[in-house]
Amino acid sequence: MELSQDVLVGLNTWLGFFRSLWWDETPMKIHQRDFDSGGFPEWHPEFAKWLFHEPPVREFYDGGYRHEDARLRTTRAFRKLRRKAPREFDVLYLLVAKRPPLGLVQIAEALNERAERLGKEDRYQTEDVMVLAISGLDKTLKWW
Repeated sequence: MELSQDVLVGLNTWLGFFRSLWWDETPMKIHQRDFDSGGFPEWHPEFAKWLFHEPPVREFYDGGYRHEDARLRTTRAFRKLRRKAPREFDVLYLLVAKRPPLGLVQIAEALNERAERLGKEDRYQTEDVMVLAISGLDKTLKWW
C-alpha cells in the first residue's frame, strides 16, 4: 500500500498530539522528596498544576457546546470512536495510549491473538492496521 508523504506526516503529527494529551492526563508523581514548612512531603509541581487547574471553558456553537479543554474533547472523541468503530478504537488506543506505543506489526499480532482467543475469523495484516488507524484518526478528528 502506497501512502502519500502528506498522509504519513499528518498521521504522525496527530498521533503525537493525542499521545501527549493522553500521557499528560495525570501526573505520575504526587510528592517530591522535599518537605514543606509544616514537615509534610511537598507536592510535585506537575501534580499541583493538575490539581489546581482552571475548570474547562465551554463555548456554544451550532451543534451544542464545545469544551476548550483539549483533553476533555479527546476523551469524548475516543469514547465515541469506541462506540461507533471498535476496531479502529483498538488500533488508535494501542498507537496512542499504550506505553510504549505499539507498532503496526505488533498491533496486527495483538488483534490476531485476540481474534483467535475469542474464536473470531478476523485476521489482520499490517496494511489493515494502517487503514484502521487512518480511518479511526479521521473519525476522531471529525468528532474532536
